Amino acid sequence: MNQGQGVAVSFLLHILMVISYLSFYKYCSGRQVDDSVHLSFQYGGVPQTRLSFSSQTGKGESKSLSSSSNAGNPLEEVERFKNEIHYPAEALEQRLESQCKWEVTIGPEGKAAQVKTVEPCRYPIFEKHFRKALSQWQFHLESGTTLLIPISFRIDSND
Repeated sequence: MNQGQGVAVSFLLHILMVISYLSFYKYCSGRQVDDSVHLSFQYGGVPQTRLSFSSQTGKGESKSLSSSSNAGNPLEEVERFKNEIHYPAEALEQRLESQCKWEVTIGPEGKAAQVKTVEPCRYPIFEKHFRKALSQWQFHLESGTTLLIPISFRIDSND
């Protein structure tokens, strides 16, 4: 294939892409689009969350789901918090393990306002350690957000 043929093929491909885009745009602009996103997490997410976006994009005042411009993603915030929890030394010495789950409601300034135990820990040391870490943690989420935080206190070793 010489240079002239390559240019012609490239030109035709670009024309086809433009036609496809215009056809798709025409198809979508005539439809009523549901801009809702439904999220449901069972383990480690935000329970029963529904996000709705304005279908009038670019036409008027913008509406934000968050009152704070630096609000984070709930899933990322749960992971960030979980990564900061360290295994309690006393539990490690006794080789204690447990799987626990809490529902945390965020209050003003990103602090935990309400904590509800969903799945109790097998040993109280884990509950105490979780609540201590939570009291010192600041989430980057809007007030009123509810998180489901599961934590597995497990010792990964071949001993």
